[in-house]
Amino acid sequence: MQLAVDPLVEFAVGFLTALATASAFIGVLWTVGGSFEQNFFGAQICLPGYLEPF
Repeated sequence: MQLAVDPLVEFAVGFLTALATASAFIGVLWTVGGSFEQNFFGAQICLPGYLEPF
């Protein structure tokens, strides 16, 4: 029974670890990045979390 369960548990733990790492990385980039504001036909458009290419 243990031979069948161990790979599934390791996969689940690895997947959750990768998901937590990716979400933390995206959260840091979102916080560091500013916002891009542009007037578009009289309407103010704001894109939060925008990283400028320079």
